[in-house]
Parts: sequence; structure tokens; C-alpha cells
Amino acid sequence: MLPAAKVEKERDFYFTMLGAEVLQFACNKGSELIKTLIDRNSVRPDKVITHQANINIIKEIAKRTDISYDDFYVNVQCYANTAGASCLIALNEFLETGACAENIFMAVFGGGLSWGGAYLKRSMENAL
Repeated sequence: MLPAAKVEKERDFYFTMLGAEVLQFACNKGSELIKTLIDRNSVRPDKVITHQANINIIKEIAKRTDISYDDFYVNVQCYANTAGASCLIALNEFLETGACAENIFMAVFGGGLSWGGAYLKRSMENAL
């Protein structure tokens, strides 16, 4: 990477990525995170909320984890990829539905090939 003042070719101002590799990273890491959460907590999720980057990634993670796609909360069709906010937007929307889900898994992956996961145990006594 060069500072803007040293860039000689216009195309060097633009961001590029290796899309196929990023797709594989997201599918691999997302399914690995969910499997780890299952193993560490000895529980299967009632609902899974992932980074909402691409519907094909979510479908592939569902397939690799043997969790029904219907158990994933998906809103990518409403907002597209909202980057780091996507998982929290989806979690908020899911909770606002009032649906009963005691065990919620979150799997996020994004910029710089960062990733993380969380197991949320919802207290049904205090459910909305």
C-alpha cells in the first residue's frame, strides 16, 4: 500500500479482495464457531444469528453444521451487508419478534478476516 500522494495508477486507489477465498473463510470459520459453541456448551441452538454478509454463506453454514436453515435468523435481504452492525441489528430484530429461543448462537466474521462467536442463554422468565 502506498500513501495517496505516491499512487501513480488510478486503479491502485481502489480496494480489491479475493472473493472466493473470503467466501471460503466465512463459511469455514462460521461453521467452526458454531460447532465449537455446541461442543463447549453441550447445547444445540434454538436460533443462530450470523454476520449478514451474503445469503449463500448463511445457507452453507447451515448445511455444514447440520442445523436447519429455518433456525437461522436472516435479514440480509432487508439491509444488505451492514458490516460490523449486521449481527447486532439481526439480534435486535429477532428479540423484538418476541419469538421463544432460549439458546442463541452468534457467529460473526468480517473485515480483516476477523471473527468471533457467542452463546447467549436467554432467561425465559424475563422474555419480552
